[in-house]
Amino acid sequence: MTALSEHTGGVRWGDSFWLASYASWPFAHLLICDDRLILTYPEGAYDFPRASVVRLSRRDGWVSRALRLGWGGLRIEHAVSDYPPFVLFSTLDIRSLCERLPAAGYPVKT
Repeated sequence: MTALSEHTGGVRWGDSFWLASYASWPFAHLLICDDRLILTYPEGAYDFPRASVVRLSRRDGWVSRALRLGWGGLRIEHAVSDYPPFVLFSTLDIRSLCERLPAAGYPVKT
């Protein structure tokens, strides 16, 4: 495992956006590795091996788009049955995150 990039933000996890727990910025960290994504937050961590990552999707809120801010989120869809189905990492620099992921071999749907 080689760490390629680390990003600070917040995370929402649970059954859906509305039925989720939340750790705000700056209490979550997403580590991009050559073979996995590791998401840490105060209550624990999620380790997503590359093969378990089904899709990564960029999520921007209307305020961020309207004001051209760098805020945004990354929805992590995965195949790890022990993890909640909804995982959303939010960051103040979504552009940088969405550039680093494809460079590490993780395509991002926009």
